[in-house]
Amino acid sequence: MLAVLLLAVAVGTATGAQEADAQAESPGDGLVSAAEIGLEVEIELLGEGFFSELRRNVRAQLAIAALADEDESDATPITAARVRRLHRRAEEQIRAGLEPFGYYRPQIEALLETSAEPWKATYRIDPGPRVRVREVDVRINGPGAGDPELQSLVADFPLSAGAALYHPAYESGKEGLRRGAERNGYLSAEFEVARVEVDVATDSAVVVLHLATGPQYRFGAARFEQELLKPELLRGYVSWEEGDPFDFEELLIFQDALSNSPYFRRVEIEADPASADERRRVPVVATLVPAAAQEWDLGVGYGTDTGPRGSVELDLRRINRSGHRGRSAAVISDIERSFEARYLIPGAYPRTDVLTFTLGYQLLEPDTSSSETFVVGLGRTRSIGRWREALGLTFRRADFEVGVDRGISELLVPDIGYSRVKTDDRIFATHGRRLRFELRGAAEDVGSNATFARLSAETKVVRSLADDVRILGRLEAGYLATDDFRRLPPEMRFFAGGDASVRGFGYQELGGVDEQGNVIGGETLLTGSLEIESMFLELERFGRWGAAAFFDFGNASNELGADLERGAGVGLRWLSPIGLVRADLAWAISREGSPLRFHLMIGPDL
Repeated sequence: MLAVLLLAVAVGTATGAQEADAQAESPGDGLVSAAEIGLEVEIELLGEGFFSELRRNVRAQLAIAALADEDESDATPITAARVRRLHRRAEEQIRAGLEPFGYYRPQIEALLETSAEPWKATYRIDPGPRVRVREVDVRINGPGAGDPELQSLVADFPLSAGAALYHPAYESGKEGLRRGAERNGYLSAEFEVARVEVDVATDSAVVVLHLATGPQYRFGAARFEQELLKPELLRGYVSWEEGDPFDFEELLIFQDALSNSPYFRRVEIEADPASADERRRVPVVATLVPAAAQEWDLGVGYGTDTGPRGSVELDLRRINRSGHRGRSAAVISDIERSFEARYLIPGAYPRTDVLTFTLGYQLLEPDTSSSETFVVGLGRTRSIGRWREALGLTFRRADFEVGVDRGISELLVPDIGYSRVKTDDRIFATHGRRLRFELRGAAEDVGSNATFARLSAETKVVRSLADDVRILGRLEAGYLATDDFRRLPPEMRFFAGGDASVRGFGYQELGGVDEQGNVIGGETLLTGSLEIESMFLELERFGRWGAAAFFDFGNASNELGADLERGAGVGLRWLSPIGLVRADLAWAISREGSPLRFHLMIGPDL
């Protein structure tokens, strides 16, 4: 059965080819706005669904459809003659929208009805037979003819004999060949032949691409113009070996790595193929201007979980020529007083590999518990492929109170964690995901007065449904295996509720209870969230604004399969200069009376 695609929009004015009312414009037509004339545009495209890519491309080519999308407040006055003129051009534009998909012989019926208000333009389109690829002739010529990567790109070219002709696939394959040559040091590569020959009579096409690579360039030695740090540390930022194929993209990665390091405020990279030696090796020179040796950072904020919050941080960016650094931070809020000092030693790959010594103190006093903790620890973080690995060993002494549980815990805690973030934008993602896994534990016979193993995992996904609409999903789970639950401090137990957990409930409000009904946390955790958000308003001086609706669920409990609490609500979103601001009203719909709670958060989604 043939699907019928139809687009109908009210707007100001359009133009005509085959007209139900083909009379010439009279002098009395004058200037009339789109809203005053009124126009409906209807497209019937046989064999295509309403949301098909072909339909979108046909519509994008139609000037009359673009006119139909104009906001009435933005539409300029137009004449009836313009409506007819755009309509006359519609058939040519429809063909232009069909041909990239291989449709070269469409049947198009174009009508413009002007006898009644609103005017109506109708386009009935039968795309006709689709052109098939008869032959694909893709070749690599010159010194790179035998290059394995280029030959792999030839073998994987997205069009093959018998396939339907699709011009975007041809362009993608062509660009892939060009970029593959450039990535492998063939800097003067160019196409000797690049064409698609379409035989409309036989509905067939021949694809011809001949790439001449020219000579191959390679990386020469890297030199650093600076006197602050040891050269062996800086060589850890170089992602290639001398003699590797020259690639400008590697240079950008190299420059970004140095620019994002704490050591330099300006980085200039010079690598000119014209300066290559007789072996076509290109020297790389990095000129590095140092950043200030230390930086102070003062911060103030507010969160509904923490109340008013202030912080001060000191970053000692260069303690010695080996690139050692020091960082300290103090935080004060309604529920927290903390101080932490860290000494950081870069590894062989300083972009990603860091050894950290930590000394810290923290006093936490949320509504459900209190704990005073002293920490000393050693940790290492590094990248493994696309994953971030964190290994640590920490001694924690905590004086705590949770419900009727009071005690002093001394725990020597080894931990291992893996995380991965993939996003198109760190501040406001439209497509991305985050994964996190962590395992930590302690043994009573090894420097601790309690035994436990604690596993937690979290994932969050962001997807774009339309230009201004996102959907966000989150799931978090945890399990605590121990016979010493009541001897563990609150930070080793699981709690739920709060801004980043189950909205509609207070911070750490959800968990197992003791014999007096006090929340004391749980051995299991499961929380999740589903949210839809639309950023529908953009103000020149005040950024983008939008609204959201969400549903959260979850609980922390000492029993598997415990009832999950539920919260739902709506919120306001503002993409501010400091990040996304979320102001939410959430109802605890699983509680009697569905009490209302306000939540405020600032920061990235991932």
